[in-house]
Amino acid sequence: MSDEHRNRLSVYVAFAEPGGEVIEVASSLLGAGTAVALHAVTECGVTTLTLGDGRPFEIDLITNPIPIDDGISIYREGSDEPIARIERRFLAP
Repeated sequence: MSDEHRNRLSVYVAFAEPGGEVIEVASSLLGAGTAVALHAVTECGVTTLTLGDGRPFEIDLITNPIPIDDGISIYREGSDEPIARIERRFLAP
């Protein structure tokens, strides 16, 4: 199976942390990122988010797709406790 086919058979799952509650299942990283940003504002009262390496969480800065069966954690700025995670999952036909 080609990478293109695998890409079309994958989804991005956004989870609230702690607890792992599903926020959104989206067909694109943009959709999952939007759901995380909305969750951060409405549920956590947070507007400034960062990635694990300290870079700002701006969906357009994530230029490479998340590897399948891997993910990224999103944090409040200045915190080491994640508030959300986006994972990419392969959908087996």
